[in-house]
Amino acid sequence: MTPGLKDITDTLRTQLGALGLKAFGQEGDPFDPARHEAVAHHVSPHSDHLICTEILRSGYRLGDQLLRPAHVEVTGPALPPS
Repeated sequence: MTPGLKDITDTLRTQLGALGLKAFGQEGDPFDPARHEAVAHHVSPHSDHLICTEILRSGYRLGDQLLRPAHVEVTGPALPPS
């Protein structure tokens, strides 16, 4: 990224953060269907709950309001048969 674009990005991030916009979604977060949208599920016999293992697209909140869920890949136990 060029220095000029980096300055614009930093300014936008600062200004939007001052308005209450927050990005979320970290690898290792427990999967929360109210905040995350799982686009892939990897089965692990060693896990007892779903964990976000890759963030494909960050989510955003404005205060308490969800603007966009994070798109994630999750790893955890096999899903029960439906």
